[in-house]
Amino acid sequence: MSDVILVVEDDPDALDLVATFLRANGYEVVTAETGADALEAAVATPPSLVLMDVNLPEMDGFEACKQLKEDPALADVPVLFLTGSDRDEDVLRGFEVGGVDYLRKPVRPPEMQARVKTHLALQNAMNELVARHAALTKAYDRLQRSKQREVEAFGAVGAVLEGTTLAGRYELGEKLGEGGMGVVLAAKQTDLDREVAVKILRPTPDADRDLLAERFAREGQASVAVTHPNAITIHEMGLTDTGLPYLVMERLHGRTLAQIIDNEGKLELWYALHMGATVADVLAVAHEVGVVHRDVNPSNIFFHRVGEGDMVKVLDFGIAKLLGRAKTKTLTQGDFLGTPGYIAPETYADANRELTGKADVYGLGAVLFEAVSGQEPIVTAANPMVTLSSHLFTPPRRLRELAPEASPELEDLVARMLAKEPDARPTAREACEAMRAMLG
Repeated sequence: MSDVILVVEDDPDALDLVATFLRANGYEVVTAETGADALEAAVATPPSLVLMDVNLPEMDGFEACKQLKEDPALADVPVLFLTGSDRDEDVLRGFEVGGVDYLRKPVRPPEMQARVKTHLALQNAMNELVARHAALTKAYDRLQRSKQREVEAFGAVGAVLEGTTLAGRYELGEKLGEGGMGVVLAAKQTDLDREVAVKILRPTPDADRDLLAERFAREGQASVAVTHPNAITIHEMGLTDTGLPYLVMERLHGRTLAQIIDNEGKLELWYALHMGATVADVLAVAHEVGVVHRDVNPSNIFFHRVGEGDMVKVLDFGIAKLLGRAKTKTLTQGDFLGTPGYIAPETYADANRELTGKADVYGLGAVLFEAVSGQEPIVTAANPMVTLSSHLFTPPRRLRELAPEASPELEDLVARMLAKEPDARPTAREACEAMRAMLG
């Protein structure tokens, strides 16, 4: 769609010359010969830019511009004045009433074309920035609401606490950790005499209990659906006597990837590839059964001690969204779910967008970059708005700039996993096979 330019000129010959030139260069042109007609034309067909003669009958160009700028719908439209005057005070007055530039008459078409193109480009850039700011503001507001709910929920787990028995057979022990929706406790399953971990839903004060209970139950559904030795095992799910949903999971011993990076900086290259290929394999299986994890980050990748070695485990499908199941499609709408720094750009841009497995691939790309280099691919900031903006618009750093030991093939794979557009990313299965090939 071509830009609309409103040309306001009381000299018919000059008006025809300017309009003809602009139309020949692909612009849609609307004309007016008086200030009053110009205001009516601008309301009827909002222009992208106005070329305004100063010396108009009845209402001069300065007054017409001033009134144009008083209309909120037209206030941002750039106005360029056409003037035969070379007096500085006339030029200054044009800027005072909202003009952005001026052209001296007689108008030289090449100069007019250059100035018109420049101001249209500036205005289009400004419009894009405004749209981006609106999107970022919405994303930031969702993040703040999510953070506030988590703060309000701290410590609120009802009567089910350390030292009690759950469902008649789970003796609850020490707290192992907390997340946005629940608390994880060590436990002993007395009928089977085995160690387990129990996750209990922690409602927020203003929460819809039924909605949160269904969302929490989905964690069990999603995790059970992902049958893989490297996905955490869910043994049971149910409700406490006070109506709080709970999950019984296998008990793990070891450290998360986040803890390893905090303590040791990064992983050895081959181990990072092994971890990445393993997680990609789990995600590929999840995606095949319609499950998107939505929160792939270093805290959800666990190195479980097995004998003298470690076994990679993918944790917490708690915010996974089961694809194609109508009863859960609206559960996350309007919420901001996931960990900033690892969430795919499409999640920031539209919280209601139906995500695919490519969102998990983005998160894994960020995790792999950090595991190899010890740094995040896109620098996060104290201000969440800056982080959101960076993930939406800033290209990630090149891996080999920070980790020269990485191969060009790995750098290329990570860059594709971190592509802004989901279609440009590999699938989890493709990423897994690529990393396995690099391992040999």
